[in-house]
Amino acid sequence: MVGSVEQRESRQPTTVSATVAANVNASGAANNMATLLRDSKDLRVFAMDAMGRPEAGGVTYAAYAVGICRAARVMVMASMVDWTVADLPYTAPEDPRTYAAKNESYKRIKAACQSFSDDKTGDERDIQLRAQEDTLQKLSLQVKAAVASNDPSQRKSALAAVLDNGDPLLVSEQLERLLLEKTPQGLAYWIDGKQVPAMNSGILQAALGVLPCALGLVCDERSALVLGACLNTGKCYTDQIEMVLANLPDDSQRAQLKSTLASLESAVRERRIGRFLP
Repeated sequence: MVGSVEQRESRQPTTVSATVAANVNASGAANNMATLLRDSKDLRVFAMDAMGRPEAGGVTYAAYAVGICRAARVMVMASMVDWTVADLPYTAPEDPRTYAAKNESYKRIKAACQSFSDDKTGDERDIQLRAQEDTLQKLSLQVKAAVASNDPSQRKSALAAVLDNGDPLLVSEQLERLLLEKTPQGLAYWIDGKQVPAMNSGILQAALGVLPCALGLVCDERSALVLGACLNTGKCYTDQIEMVLANLPDDSQRAQLKSTLASLESAVRERRIGRFLP
């Protein structure tokens, strides 16, 4: 999906770094890769610049951007051979309004991803080589070691590190791993000082799934779940939170999800580690 940095960098505008730097300075969030990703119109431009910022988790974000476009390409290919055409093929008697919504999502993801080439080996190799320098990668390894150790103090230290960093992509990939624990009765979540069996925690799991969206991670049609729902079923949502709420069976569960999500978001932003571990 992506071509080599060395082969393709000369094709990019010379103002890429300057443009991204200006966006960072304007937002006042020098290390907020999630904001830069969310605001990016071209994910390859974003990825190339992000790889040069391992101290901000940029290598992890570059890999994430590659993954977004790989998943999108697979979904688009289910509808047609490639995204070289201007519009999705229309087949009667599909509702024209449904088709229009699908086509708009297709155009937006196409614009974000089409500058990646079919040859993905070059950029992905560069990402892998630089991953060891990346701040988020180091924190991910700390979480992995803590979970494997079954040592409560290591788990607490890793959770503190994740909350202190606060990055939504890090939270997306690591928070739930730290909350889950094996018990004699099966997997359970530590939440509010008690264990909640995973089999009885559907709303909590749903809230954890969309928590990164509330924290600022990309969750519009660049999310594989949202894009897949739109292209495959014609149900196009603004973002992943709207999609999850729409698919709950009743208003009481929707209210419960909103409440749980707000509570989790507050706990993460305020770094309240006591909400998550005993």
